[in-house]
Amino acid sequence: MAINVLTVFAVLGIVNFTIAGSPLGAMVLKSDKQAKSECEAYLKKKDRCEDLCKATVLRYWDKCSGIIEVPFAQHFRRDNCDSDYYYNGTLQCVSPARKMIDECHQASHESKCLEQSYGSPVRSPQLAPLTNLQASNVLESCANMLGIDPDMVELYRLFDFDVDSNSRCLFRCYLIRQGLYSDVDGPNLDRMYVQCGGYDQFLNDFKASAQECVDNLRSQCLDKCTLAIRIASDCFPRNSGPLAQALFGDLGFDLNPVVVAFKNMIYSFEDVFTITTTTEDNIV
Repeated sequence: MAINVLTVFAVLGIVNFTIAGSPLGAMVLKSDKQAKSECEAYLKKKDRCEDLCKATVLRYWDKCSGIIEVPFAQHFRRDNCDSDYYYNGTLQCVSPARKMIDECHQASHESKCLEQSYGSPVRSPQLAPLTNLQASNVLESCANMLGIDPDMVELYRLFDFDVDSNSRCLFRCYLIRQGLYSDVDGPNLDRMYVQCGGYDQFLNDFKASAQECVDNLRSQCLDKCTLAIRIASDCFPRNSGPLAQALFGDLGFDLNPVVVAFKNMIYSFEDVFTITTTTEDNIV
């Protein structure tokens, strides 16, 4: 029976993530060297799929689009600050790989393109982003630890986890266990960028915009759980930040239109109720 090599890597990656848990919960930091050692244990010597294996283990491979640049880029230190130079050169090099059918060849070609475009390798371990399924498991484990019923979690999703103290503390736990947030330091913006997206902005722009918002909220003396949910909802892109990941990440599709429609229905009822009440008050 033929087995898809990427499926095997994905399963092995999940096992590794479970074993290599950190004191913060689900967060995993991993270096290129560590990923290479893992893949050597899985593959034959000088296997043509080594780059695909590494990309899968380090969570910068997407079956549909190939290498995801942001998680990949954290393993390098750029020698040149010309973003346009990197972008245009890399795009020209990578384009032929997008047409390749063989994933191992595609991963190898794209890896070489990006390695040539970037600077010196970073030897220290970097964040290996959680998959959508793993992020969902973090939310489930937080609900279990806090004694929150699974049905309530689904209700909290509908209202962006900003329902009551339980929902807000659940979301705070979700951020902390991913290593994305702490009460002392606030959000780790570098990790947040890698894990949650917002890639339509460059990292420095992303961090500057978010930090201004974070500083403003922290000056308001909010309680810990309210501060965490407010930072997530107010300071990051709605379609790619940590809140979006918690709302839609494990579903495999974007539920946002459904949630918006549901909320609009509720809000319309509230408007009708308000108008009716006001009219009755005026009549009286």
